[in-house]
Amino acid sequence: MLYLKNFEAGETDPYQAVVPFGNPSPNYAGNFFAEQAENFYTGRVDLAVPYFLGSRKGTFKLGGMSEIKDREFDARLFGFISSFQTPQELYSLPIDQIFDPKNIGDQGFRMKETTDRSDSYDAGSTLMAGYGMFEQALTNRLRFIGGARVESFHQELNSFKVLSTTPVILDTTFVDVLPSAHLLYALSDSTNIRASVAKTVARPTSGNWRRSRSSTFSSSLAWTATPTSSAPRF
Repeated sequence: MLYLKNFEAGETDPYQAVVPFGNPSPNYAGNFFAEQAENFYTGRVDLAVPYFLGSRKGTFKLGGMSEIKDREFDARLFGFISSFQTPQELYSLPIDQIFDPKNIGDQGFRMKETTDRSDSYDAGSTLMAGYGMFEQALTNRLRFIGGARVESFHQELNSFKVLSTTPVILDTTFVDVLPSAHLLYALSDSTNIRASVAKTVARPTSGNWRRSRSSTFSSSLAWTATPTSSAPRF
């Protein structure tokens, strides 16, 4: 709930409540209710095989993992609204009086729901990955670590466009090869110097892809996500 007063107003002039006209807002005299259920399943396996290259010890490692997520998200938006018939003196009432039952009705404030189809969605993702790497001592103090990880990422989402009955159905799969290489020099038993180069990927979550309206308590702005055909790579 927000109360405002113009800079030109006098010290004795009351603050005025901000109650939207027409449609409710979660930021002004409104409430946003959400319920989310999410399941998360994961598993992995790793294998390490030691070997010697001459007198230098090395280790070869390989493994794989899977990560499965599914989510159901439902939300509803309620709030008080004002109209041309709302008496001006009601806006200056304190928060414990402004929405008293006698102030609710055609000649006061009204409760309204503006839940949109896009405020709910179902989503899921499946990540399958495998890697191979080796660690090799080059000298007593210098080691090399190198390898690559292959990931297959499938993501789907079912919802609607904002303020529309048009369905939004997303179904994408990305396959990425992510190599890395590292040189480590041991200055002491507890201190290493590392030089590294690697490729990684940043993927959107289901919440980032949803097309529903989002806002924050500190901002009256609302925004929607626009899915892209690829994820950022670094």
